[in-house]
Amino acid sequence: MTHDVEAGADIAQDVFAKMSRNWVTIERPDAYLQRALTNASSNWRRTGRTASRKLHLLVVRDDELVVFDGLADAVAKLPFRQRAVVVLRYYADLSEAEIARTLDCRPGTVKSLSSRALAALSKEIDR
Repeated sequence: MTHDVEAGADIAQDVFAKMSRNWVTIERPDAYLQRALTNASSNWRRTGRTASRKLHLLVVRDDELVVFDGLADAVAKLPFRQRAVVVLRYYADLSEAEIARTLDCRPGTVKSLSSRALAALSKEIDR
């Protein structure tokens, strides 16, 4: 969801550390974890620490090959909620109901976000 491996690892570690303090009181750890990861990713994105803003700082030696994934870049351009729906649906393989609980919205909203995201990805990939 962050499109940044290091940030994702940091976020996951922070969420697990916070979860461990309240582990006994958490009724559904899987749902709590999904929601906490989604919220933490959203907060990280909101603060502006994005890889795309720092891409121009990337220094590549002549002997290194850097491969950019067009689909991952297209997904990264989506608004957060659309990106979250795509990641949760196609990467985490969650149902619409599970995604709705994770994002705290209705299943119809998940369908709408998914439709918009797929239409935007289709346009981006067709270019």
